[in-house]
Amino acid sequence: MTATSLQSVQGLKLERFFGELGGKAEHLLCTSDVEPYRLRDLLELADDELRVEWDRLALGYTDPGGMPALREEIAGMYASIEADDVVTFAGADEAIFLALNAILRPGDHAVVIWPAYQSLHEVAHVRIPPGGATSVHTHPGPELIYQLTGRILYQNALIGTVELGPAGPEGIPPGTAVQKRNRFDADAEFLSWFLVDPEEPFAPGAEFRT
Repeated sequence: MTATSLQSVQGLKLERFFGELGGKAEHLLCTSDVEPYRLRDLLELADDELRVEWDRLALGYTDPGGMPALREEIAGMYASIEADDVVTFAGADEAIFLALNAILRPGDHAVVIWPAYQSLHEVAHVRIPPGGATSVHTHPGPELIYQLTGRILYQNALIGTVELGPAGPEGIPPGTAVQKRNRFDADAEFLSWFLVDPEEPFAPGAEFRT
């Protein structure tokens, strides 16, 4: 996927599914999380110091970045970070959102496993706005794209420029210069699949030869 905007997050279908049916089903065979500890069993693992901390715990807000003692423990697992470099979260969605916003910039690509938990790809859902474009670049492996909505001008060094609309597929071999441009009036969305070489730059800049 070519990251051009991280401004819009769609409703998560899995949460809606569980909200509607999760409490009604006797057995759930579709969950991917592990069986959690019961609170009593978890507290049995605490030493005296942690048990005192638990007994003093109030149901209020903690430090915005997470409980300082927890961040200290996490930082202690690494050689090059301090507690101030650590942020903790109560769930995955916010962590994924902040991580991808920190990592991705316009023109970057995100390679994700598919099928995947919706929030993993939804928070980095690719939309090229009217007038927007990716950089001209290549990939060390082949790329296949599939247009979801809107239209784009898809240019690569082999075929020139073609217009792609919904359900329009295209692909290129390794090392082929490519660019996607939206010169139309509506947002354009597409998916990209790659076979990549981790030892090579993922999307180095390129130019079209005239």
